[in-house]
Amino acid sequence: MLLMKNMAGRRQGAWHWGGQRLKLYSASLMNFNHEKFGIMMRVFGISNCDKCREAKKWLAKKEIDFEFIDFRKQALTAEDIKRWIKNVGEEKLINKRGTTWRGLPDELKQNFENLDVVNIILERPTLMKRPIFETQERLILGFSSEVINELSRCK
Repeated sequence: MLLMKNMAGRRQGAWHWGGQRLKLYSASLMNFNHEKFGIMMRVFGISNCDKCREAKKWLAKKEIDFEFIDFRKQALTAEDIKRWIKNVGEEKLINKRGTTWRGLPDELKQNFENLDVVNIILERPTLMKRPIFETQERLILGFSSEVINELSRCK
């Protein structure tokens, strides 16, 4: 169920970026059936992240349908994070080169594997590598030449 109202020919809750319509959904709508609505890919990231902007621009240029979710504006769910950890593991999901990781207290970094990683990520979502590309078949982290090759097969 999409809660978008038509206002003067434009939909509330939708915006245009690079000619590509990106649908913004409330957090309660994040887990609906994407295939039913024709959305192939969800991209999680931060709007002001250079890699996320580069990825959105590339996807729009290649005309790959996607939904962008800014996890600073829309809270992630524990189910999303658990699914990602199950899919790629904690080590790959956490960005240990980022400023968020470097800003953690040393005792937290040293005992990270023994802690509740899901709740830590919920409190600090910028700990994750980004962007995160999620399709029905796979989860892809980051935006590099290898990721571009992988994404080219998603169309």
